[in-house]
Amino acid sequence: MLALLGSIISGTLYVYTLKITEVKNCNRYAATLFNYIMAIVLSVVTMKHKVFFYDTPDGYFAMGFSIFTSICMVAGMIYSRKCISANGAPMQTTFFKLGILIPMAMSFILFSEIPTTFQVIGIVIVVIGVVYMNTGSGDTHITSIPLLILVFVFGGLVEFNFKLYGIYGDIEIKEYYLFLTFIVSAIISWGLMMKNQRSMTKTDVLLGLLTGIPNYFISFFLILALAQVPTYIAYPMNCVGTILMVSLANVLIFKEYPTKRELKATAIILLALIFLNI
Repeated sequence: MLALLGSIISGTLYVYTLKITEVKNCNRYAATLFNYIMAIVLSVVTMKHKVFFYDTPDGYFAMGFSIFTSICMVAGMIYSRKCISANGAPMQTTFFKLGILIPMAMSFILFSEIPTTFQVIGIVIVVIGVVYMNTGSGDTHITSIPLLILVFVFGGLVEFNFKLYGIYGDIEIKEYYLFLTFIVSAIISWGLMMKNQRSMTKTDVLLGLLTGIPNYFISFFLILALAQVPTYIAYPMNCVGTILMVSLANVLIFKEYPTKRELKATAIILLALIFLNI
């Protein structure tokens, strides 16, 4: 359970390092680049076998698949930063976590993984929650629904990429796959920075490096948690725990209070997440 708590805390810290970057109006492209540089360093430090190239079919598959994963990962982070600025941290976190609907739907289509009754109930509750959230009479902090949708899509695609690698890739070299993913993500981030905003400050670099620490340990601790507790306990507790901690920190630290409609909608979606993960 300590590993699960570590994943929840890491997820919360990750969201708020993103938020601080936006509050300070930092260069989000530079911050994203240095986030992945830190993730590369940590992946090397925690890698059991320091092998950086596998001249095998599985090695080349990991190399190729890491490119697509990186595109989704960088897009998810860039849009998450924008979404936090536009809609607030709790809404960004909620929709990012709801991205698990995408791997569920794709697994049904591609692998005939039929959802359980509880998951179907969860999907219905999600629809109700999202509709309720967006049909109010101005009682909301949401200013960009498209950003929420993009966060939802790319968050789900990253999750689905990991699932695909688990099916088609060699799980024994998963650290190598993650290592390559972070490297490609850093290269893409560098290209975006050169194109959009080349100038950077020490604050951009520092906040980027700080973001990379919880970003890496979200997965690190979750993998440990899944080895210690059942999946049907780990995933719902991780999802719900992160959303609740982010919402609480948003009130205590940033004094940003949710509206009544946002509170009700978040409660509905939290209920949906529990059903989706049973």
